[in-house]
Amino acid sequence: MTCLLEIDVSAIRANYDYLSEETSSRVSCVVKADAYGLGAIKVASVLIECGCKEFFVATAHEGKILRQEFGEIIVYVLEGVLADTIDLLVEYNLTPVLNTPNQCVMWLDTDRPAAIHADSGMERLGLNIDELSDVINDFALDIRLIVSHLARADEPDHPFNHTQLERFRLICEKIRTKYPKIETSLGNSAGLLKQILGDSLSRAGIALYGGNPFSDRSNPMRQVVSMRAQVLQLRKIPRGTRVGYGGTFEARRDSVLATIGAGYADGIPRALSNKGKVYASGNYCPIVGRVSMDTLHIDVTGLSIEEGDWVELIGSNIRLDELALLSGTIAYEILIGLGKRCATVYSD
Repeated sequence: MTCLLEIDVSAIRANYDYLSEETSSRVSCVVKADAYGLGAIKVASVLIECGCKEFFVATAHEGKILRQEFGEIIVYVLEGVLADTIDLLVEYNLTPVLNTPNQCVMWLDTDRPAAIHADSGMERLGLNIDELSDVINDFALDIRLIVSHLARADEPDHPFNHTQLERFRLICEKIRTKYPKIETSLGNSAGLLKQILGDSLSRAGIALYGGNPFSDRSNPMRQVVSMRAQVLQLRKIPRGTRVGYGGTFEARRDSVLATIGAGYADGIPRALSNKGKVYASGNYCPIVGRVSMDTLHIDVTGLSIEEGDWVELIGSNIRLDELALLSGTIAYEILIGLGKRCATVYSD
């Protein structure tokens, strides 16, 4: 074992409790993409213990996996219903979030409850207001929940949030002419924290897993993941030596490099080549040369480090969002790339 991913389930609990305290709505949890790469079954079991009863997944297959473990929860499937998943949705008692008029037609004959997705400005999935009017007038569906999605919730003061909020209010007024008791769900992690709408059901995603739900302010969430890797080899190199694939780094002094047992196959982005850092022996050490599939180099000149020592890639000294920023991406993408190969442990 040269690479270790640790998932702090107590931090997941704390984040769920914090989100629940910060909103007046029920908090559902988004566990799509295997709970953002952290293990949907384990994460859902922790959240169920916290009191969560409603979960969102992306696909019917993800919903099946969840349902096989947990019979008492409501599972919403964001892709809706497809011709090749309708039987799966019915068999495993999954609730599709209907996105198109055709999906509404397909689901009509099942006589099962559904959610409906209204597009309030994301221009991604969902029915526009004209399509929604047709559905209200033409279909006798059992619609329990109306969902929409904020495009700029991470920027709470952006005026487009107000635009979407007003659109969603109008949509809700229209659909309540036929479904007066329908519940609403617009707020994601950032939306529920800003209390922008009196939702019935909020959807907590990245904030559960320790990522910052905001792009313009500090992170209120506890960090959930940490990642360490071992030093495989130490190497002394003279000034002028080029390092790694393509020789993209040239030593400007006589140096000591440590080869670390983690690379982009473990979720460490290649984009960190020559600009990332790790924390080792009480110091920040720059990544030098290109990150390769299985290893990376760090400069440990002058430090007391030996083969087999562990270094921090993500943790209390290098936060998840900082790593994402250095990589030119977002915490979501970092999370789902972690742990596919390295050992994973859950701590409490």
